[in-house]
Amino acid sequence: MGCSEDPGGRAPGTARAECARIGHNPPEQTILVVDDDEMVREFVRCALGSRGYPTLMAKDGVDALEVYSACADQIALVLLDMLMPRMTGMELIEHLKKLNSHVRVLAMSGYLPPGHEALAGDSCLVGFLPKPFSFEKLLAHITEAMTAKERVNGHGRIESIRDSRQVSES
Repeated sequence: MGCSEDPGGRAPGTARAECARIGHNPPEQTILVVDDDEMVREFVRCALGSRGYPTLMAKDGVDALEVYSACADQIALVLLDMLMPRMTGMELIEHLKKLNSHVRVLAMSGYLPPGHEALAGDSCLVGFLPKPFSFEKLLAHITEAMTAKERVNGHGRIESIRDSRQVSES
């Protein structure tokens, strides 16, 4: 599969400049991809791009927080690796929830760290994608996550989730 647009990581510049790059795209489709493996980021960016999904890239949790902070209103889904340097996926999820309690996260990993059981009941988790994955598996999980109206709670029961794009009425 050839993919020649845009490199796998963020180009030099600020997160705000990256937001401006995707600014014309519908916010209900933009996906923030967070993985420390450049080959995984590139594969995911190409696969999602081939289906019209705009993407923002982050090489780790610290980078992802910078991008999410600048572009939160444009991001519909965060696809993140659970094991990364500088900040684990679980730590990143906690930080993202402080920025947006309705953030949608699709977690991915080839290995689940101790304590991963807590993920099952996490209110923002809309799915889990085991690594390695194929083009087809990735797209199937993304489609499911983007349209998810339910999640599995900590007790193994299915419950409705609130659309992350809705404005809370406080």
